[in-house]
Amino acid sequence: MKQKDVFHAPPPPLVDIEAQCRGLSSIPCICGCKEMNLVDDIPSAFPLAKSFARHDVKVGECKKCGIFRIIGPPYYNDEEMGKFYANTYPPVCNEYSAKNWNHDIQLAEKRCAEYGIREGTNYRILDVGSGSGAFVVECRRRGAEACGCELSKYHYADSSEDEWVYRERLEDINFPTDYFDIVTCHDTLEHVLDPVKMLEEMFRITKQNGECFLDFPNYFDESGGHHWKHEHLWYFNRAELRKLLKKVGFKIVNVSQPIQSKLLFNCKKPNQQRASILVPPGIGDSFWSVIKLEAFIEKHKLGIPDVCIVCNRDKAHDGHKRSVPFLRMFPFINCTGKVFVNNDSPKLRKIWKEAYGRPGRTCFEGVHDCDYFISYNGHLRVGESMDEIDPHLKTNWHPKRFVSLEERRFKEESVKKYGEYIVWYLPFFGTYKYWLNEFPVEKVIEFVLSVTEYTGLTPVFTGAAWDRDDNPVLDCIMDHIPNAVDLRGETSVEQLFGLINGSTGVVGFPSGLTIMAATFGVRTFMIWNDFYNRDFAWYCCPPEVKNKTYFIENTKNIHDVAEFSQRVSNIISGKEVIIQETVKPKKPLKVKKKKKERVSTQQTLDVIREVVRDSKTGMTVACVLRSGGHFDISYVEKLRNMLYRNVTAEYSMVCLTDIDFNLDGVDIVPLKHGYDRWWSKIELFRPGVIQTDRVLYFDLDTVIIGNIDDLFKLNGEFLALQPWNSKNRKKGFLASGMMLWKPKDYTFVYADFHEGVMSSCQAGDQEYVSKELALHNKQYVPLQNVVSGIYSYKRNCRHGLPKDARIVCFHGRPRPHMVNEQWVLENWK
Repeated sequence: MKQKDVFHAPPPPLVDIEAQCRGLSSIPCICGCKEMNLVDDIPSAFPLAKSFARHDVKVGECKKCGIFRIIGPPYYNDEEMGKFYANTYPPVCNEYSAKNWNHDIQLAEKRCAEYGIREGTNYRILDVGSGSGAFVVECRRRGAEACGCELSKYHYADSSEDEWVYRERLEDINFPTDYFDIVTCHDTLEHVLDPVKMLEEMFRITKQNGECFLDFPNYFDESGGHHWKHEHLWYFNRAELRKLLKKVGFKIVNVSQPIQSKLLFNCKKPNQQRASILVPPGIGDSFWSVIKLEAFIEKHKLGIPDVCIVCNRDKAHDGHKRSVPFLRMFPFINCTGKVFVNNDSPKLRKIWKEAYGRPGRTCFEGVHDCDYFISYNGHLRVGESMDEIDPHLKTNWHPKRFVSLEERRFKEESVKKYGEYIVWYLPFFGTYKYWLNEFPVEKVIEFVLSVTEYTGLTPVFTGAAWDRDDNPVLDCIMDHIPNAVDLRGETSVEQLFGLINGSTGVVGFPSGLTIMAATFGVRTFMIWNDFYNRDFAWYCCPPEVKNKTYFIENTKNIHDVAEFSQRVSNIISGKEVIIQETVKPKKPLKVKKKKKERVSTQQTLDVIREVVRDSKTGMTVACVLRSGGHFDISYVEKLRNMLYRNVTAEYSMVCLTDIDFNLDGVDIVPLKHGYDRWWSKIELFRPGVIQTDRVLYFDLDTVIIGNIDDLFKLNGEFLALQPWNSKNRKKGFLASGMMLWKPKDYTFVYADFHEGVMSSCQAGDQEYVSKELALHNKQYVPLQNVVSGIYSYKRNCRHGLPKDARIVCFHGRPRPHMVNEQWVLENWK
């Protein structure tokens, strides 16, 4: 008998599962029904189930859908199932005596041949319910990236099995969506409490157009009689399995019986039509979108969306792509790996500015042909908490995440290799230059040396490839720190997370690395700066870790480095909990200094200073503020703010001035001479004033209204504005409201200058610089010929702002503060 519908058992009694004692109860049916008809005459109904009759095992038929399942299974929940398969199964009895490693390997070879897994394959394969691990081992031998999941440990399993097998239920591992080329499941579905849930998970993790092979007992065939066992919970026939697989989404390619006692379903996962969502680049930035995404997806009923990354520039090292493996860790989305770059589209620049620069919208529709772009940076940076932003969407700081065997293994290996260690993240470029204004390199080196000495923990420095290649200052620091371990650019995201979770603590500047460390509950000390809103320091991490495992300090509060080092050492070592960020420890950690020879701190600082001097590369943005004129300090501040909003490239900013003031993010260089009016610009060419290889100068009455990253890529000899005045254009003069040049090649402009020039050059510095270039066989290139979107307020903007405007020059009157037009008010601030 092959089909169960031909059985003619006596009319069975009705069993209400919830009302029965444990011995007669069962698990709910896959259709949701909790009522079944008891099959009380097993020999008559299922003559193949001989072992059932011997052991008094009972079977019930679902009253609603007719599926057969066991009554009185050996387990009723996940915990019981885990204990059963860890301690009991497979039973050691005669029917399993033929099973051993050789038997399983031979069977694995046959299955590989059946599935088309040949030598030299590069498939990514998962074996669900991998048993002894023989199929995984055979697939890896053939070149596949194979792994398995299995609750029980077979006594004859290969010793290497644990390296590739997850000891968890499939649903608890949280594999990435669309992850495996092939998913196999041999002799497993009949054992699980919820086969639908397991099949849905198998469908989710299979790649689109990937294959799934499901092997299931052929109960209703003469050859499958031995599969009627007390540990099998479900007794599906061919039609029921076909219906079930289609229900979860699989397309059935073929059903065969390579082994007569088994049914083998070969299925494919069709291409999926999904909603598409853009998130920002970087681990930290994208994480803030992720913790709201589950609620957003549920609200809009999106299912599993495709997630892509949008970046406002193509970074060196493809750094924005580092968030791709991070986003793939979250099972409720599918990270496609696709990255969009906002080139020169005004619309996209405007969206980026709103998403990142100010508390505007958090969700944008129809960006880069995707359905949504979701970002919370603009709100966080002004001091709003994640719960305050979009309060209708629940914030989940700890979403389900895939923790790979590689991540777990790297954690164990790191602890074994380094003992107790601190992870350090200290970049010295980009926006972190603002940190160094108040916490300079000399203090940083003293801080790292002191914490290393106080705690005795191994210092491990980490980061991405650009942290290694563009960080010569840190290279020098590590050379003078005993036992320093350099892992910059050496770890994947998975390995990095393993390293963090194995550490005693993490110390460094704000980044995705330190934010995730705080989220993991690792003791984390983050050093902040007023470059960001002070509340941002707390709101970037889960609120429950504040002053428990996550601590902060602002660079402006670091005065006594020795005291600060002791405080951080106390926190990382778990010796003392600080309630407020500025409270001094009552009982500082007392650690005897190790007696060992090392380079003195002063020698180290001397070397560091030399490295800093030699590593000044890139771009400096310069301006000049002369007292007694039309401009004041607020003009410098507004230029700084406009640059921050509209430039993503790395640069430093310097102001030459005769006014004594401090402004975060701006290096102040005193003017040496008392040159009047615009003649102070000549000091820009003074040797040593600009220490980078390029300088970009702006007059203070310049309004920047759009992204100007392309200016920072220019590398010509000397670029300047073409005069707005036709008279000066005809004379071949340049306009000095914007200039870009290589400082080391144009020091002659300063060297040749004398006070007599000021009376001889009627057109001022513009005439003098133009003549100096000609005298030294140099020629300027008009900036308007090289980049677009540069306009004069007087000449081009009186009757409205040009659509492509990015820079507006307010030469002469009116000054920007005299104009009340909306676009000026929105940008000049």
